Amino acid sequence: MKRLRSYVPYVILLGLGIWILDASFGRVIHYANDYFFGDSEDAYKNYFIPAYYLKYDSGTHFSGMNYPYGEHVVFTDNQPLISWGLKVVQNIVPISDYVPAIFNWLMIFSLLGAMWWMFLILRQMKLPDWYAIPMAILISTLTPQLHRFVGHYALAYAFLIPMLWYALLRHAQAQRPWLSLVIIIGMISLFAFLHVYHLLMGALFGSAFFLVKACGHWRKNRLQFWKELGISAMVFVLPVLIFQVFMAMTDSVPDRPSFPYGFFEFRATLGSVFLPVMGPFWEAWNRFFHHKMAAIEAFSYVGLTATIVGVLTLIRAANYAWRGFYGRILSPAFPKGMKSSLGAGLLVLFFSMGIPFIWGLEFLPEHLGPLRQFRSLGRFAWVFYYVFTAYSAWYMYLIFRRIRQKGLITFAYGVLIVGMVFWFWESAIQLQTHVASIKEQRGTNALKHDQTDYQAIMDSIGVQVDDFQAILPIPAYHMTSDKFVPRFLTKPILTRSFKLSYETGLPLMGGVMSRTSIGHTKKLIQVLSNKRVHKEILADLPNQKPILILRQDKTPITLSQQRVVHRAKLLYTGPGFSFLQMDLDQLEADTEETKRRFDVIQADSSLRWNEFLVHPVPKWMYTDRFDKQPNSEFGQEYLYAEKGPLMIFSGSIPANRKMHVSVWLKIDPRVAGFPVMFYKEFDSEGKEVFKKDFPSMFGNEIYGDWQLIEGTFQSKQADHRIELVFEGEKIAVESLIIKPNGTEVFLPLEGKHEMMFNNYYIE
Repeated sequence: MKRLRSYVPYVILLGLGIWILDASFGRVIHYANDYFFGDSEDAYKNYFIPAYYLKYDSGTHFSGMNYPYGEHVVFTDNQPLISWGLKVVQNIVPISDYVPAIFNWLMIFSLLGAMWWMFLILRQMKLPDWYAIPMAILISTLTPQLHRFVGHYALAYAFLIPMLWYALLRHAQAQRPWLSLVIIIGMISLFAFLHVYHLLMGALFGSAFFLVKACGHWRKNRLQFWKELGISAMVFVLPVLIFQVFMAMTDSVPDRPSFPYGFFEFRATLGSVFLPVMGPFWEAWNRFFHHKMAAIEAFSYVGLTATIVGVLTLIRAANYAWRGFYGRILSPAFPKGMKSSLGAGLLVLFFSMGIPFIWGLEFLPEHLGPLRQFRSLGRFAWVFYYVFTAYSAWYMYLIFRRIRQKGLITFAYGVLIVGMVFWFWESAIQLQTHVASIKEQRGTNALKHDQTDYQAIMDSIGVQVDDFQAILPIPAYHMTSDKFVPRFLTKPILTRSFKLSYETGLPLMGGVMSRTSIGHTKKLIQVLSNKRVHKEILADLPNQKPILILRQDKTPITLSQQRVVHRAKLLYTGPGFSFLQMDLDQLEADTEETKRRFDVIQADSSLRWNEFLVHPVPKWMYTDRFDKQPNSEFGQEYLYAEKGPLMIFSGSIPANRKMHVSVWLKIDPRVAGFPVMFYKEFDSEGKEVFKKDFPSMFGNEIYGDWQLIEGTFQSKQADHRIELVFEGEKIAVESLIIKPNGTEVFLPLEGKHEMMFNNYYIE
């Protein structure tokens, strides 16, 4: 009977947790396959990728995007640990159609798992069940990982950090410490195969936990100090090493982006941790202090009650310092394991804030190897969230108990209830806000609710799926390498192309993934390049079958994409979309017309402008190949600056004449994004009167390692000074031409290139 009674708190916790989740999510749980939780490209692809993988792929390779190269599952948000398990089931019973429901349930019930582990942790802190149960629920429903339900599903599993923390706390009590350590290291290693951020998050937390424990033994027990320090190193190094070895054995891509954007931008701050991020408290705070809301990547708000606990803790520490009781600050009377946990949480919090990198060490991440891949440092503050909210729950109970010991029982319960009510209020607001957003997404499962019968359409026009080798969606998208960004990307083209690919098994010549090979991305974008550019991807295609173009109608597309559509053969026009057939010979470089035009102009001696052939001959034109050697090949010599501004032109140009500028910019994998070219116009007094940028990230003109940046501008007055300048890092530019718009410019060449035409180098 006594043993059965010991299970009662767990039954109550699970019962309350399930009731709260069912009351909150309701029909979302019951009809989970009707929902895409988010309304972004990340949300859509994080359902499509595992569904396509289960239906068509296996092992470590995902073939549904980035055709013909595919991608390693770790870089697809495929949640390999789950997908591998589901693949076993898929081989017995087809379940790929239910991937949205499966992943939706996993996210929702991860909150129940968080409640379970937080309850065990609070019990470790000797808190009574009647208090630990509601506090575990409140901590779990206020979790910042709820913000990930709208798109970053692999990061939404709220139980992972509490589960690891509980394992760390239990290690000191384990009868077989080595087995406990193996479990901890194995647990962190497995986290990587949900999302790599979980790997580093767990490794940092575990390592910091044992590091703080080691520091506590420095004076008293040097042997124990070195033992804990060794464990700290093992807990960090071994999981990371296991993952690195696995990737080295299974991933052959050598040119993934080495330093993605955001390392210093997506940091946590004191405001993002201790100030409200939504709801009435945020509105009240913002009304008085006009506080700028942090980016969602930095959200780790601990709640108003926990913030007050933090203030009280600082006041108490300051009081001890004022009285000279420094030992009480460094060695407080915490429950067993809390000192190491809080110290570890603070260390990880500092890292999430960019400390020490922001203290004049901005250059350091460039030399930290794989660590620089983790651009969203704010996510690491989640570790601090769980540790500090548990500490706050313990501190609240400590205050309650001390007040009660003084005989003020009613007041003690009043203080405790007020703290819990505020906590409940914020938790309820956050949970219901996100649930309301999710409920609005009913019927958005494109894999289920897109009723278009693509197979029937193909039958009606006399083509089969096997007639094609891949799908090229237009508007094209290639959000894969953290450098290029598609223009005119819309929800319809994403959902329709995902559904078409999933139904037919034809992979997509595009992608929405992470850290994809820059070389592969360049070749895919080059499909959209000028017809004079040789398409390198042709040599990599496995067969000569044509490409099926899916054109989303009534959606603007770039000029380069219009040229692709015009060269293709129309197969079908339906409600909202069209099918076109692109034969591979249409992708071959076509330079015959350019060469014929060159022969005509070359024969007319009046069309010479210095070493160039120009039609019509302009009154003013400017060129600079940035070459020191007269016969240097394209890309052999160029103008370079480690950091901008890099001036490529400064002077006056004819007024009231539209000018066209083009310059080649090197695609450097060492930096995120691209440098940006600016047009600046200054009046006779040197005052800037106009500024315009030419974004590099939208470019489609790719030649080798170079991308053409081009656009038009018009000077307002002839006496105005014009500047063309690049801002950014590691800027390399080649072959600048500024000419009147519509002018043809030829340059005869020797060697690899036969000629240059309007800054295109013809082989």
